[in-house]
Amino acid sequence: MPATKPRGRPRRYDPDTALEHARDTFWRTGYAATSMDDLAAAMGMNRPSIYAGFGDKRALYLAAAARYAADSRAMLAAELAKPRSLRAGLRAVYRRATAFYLLGTTRRGAAFWSAPR
Repeated sequence: MPATKPRGRPRRYDPDTALEHARDTFWRTGYAATSMDDLAAAMGMNRPSIYAGFGDKRALYLAAAARYAADSRAMLAAELAKPRSLRAGLRAVYRRATAFYLLGTTRRGAAFWSAPR
């Protein structure tokens, strides 16, 4: 059977980078105050491409939140897997989490504790 060719144009964006930009936008302005136009500008994509790649605003938010949670779990696991005492491991986790939270001008993380309804 011949290989089927994907339909439509090839993707011109990196999904991981696009999710990072969406996450940062939600952090900066919050879910309710973020428009699809805000997301399109931040992600460097047009609205139809966002809908095709990620779904609606809520689906994009949930994908960004899931990515944030996965990245946080990976950081936690990596720090705790290093050969050292539990106390030293927890200190390292708290240091990294605090450094990440304070990165940039916007406090990070709070946007993902209150999911859209």
